[in-house]
Amino acid sequence: MGRRIVIQIYAMTTPEDAEMVAALGADHIGLLAWTKPSLKPILSIQRARKIFGGVRGLVKTVVIPVSHKKEEIVEIASRIEPDYIQVASYPEYLDFNSFVELADSLHSMGIKVIRVIPVDGYDSL
Repeated sequence: MGRRIVIQIYAMTTPEDAEMVAALGADHIGLLAWTKPSLKPILSIQRARKIFGGVRGLVKTVVIPVSHKKEEIVEIASRIEPDYIQVASYPEYLDFNSFVELADSLHSMGIKVIRVIPVDGYDSL
């Protein structure tokens, strides 16, 4: 069996958009969430739960937290209960050891981790 590309569409802001994207065949549906009130496309915990409510089991749900603080990310994850947390681990915000601790905490909750590694040109590789 050949490899298959996983399609993740993110920045969902309504349940209807999430349901449409799921129906169109996306594998993962993501959204940006934070514990503090903010503007679209960054969603509250309650709004994120509502958006994922109609697509759980149809697609994998991914939260992209608008925070680099381990405690806030764990709180967001525990309240929304996504399949994945996607972490942009810029070293200046979240060093490797802190990322490993965060990943361990999330895994203990049954949540998988997607790590985004920034590349700034050839020298970054």
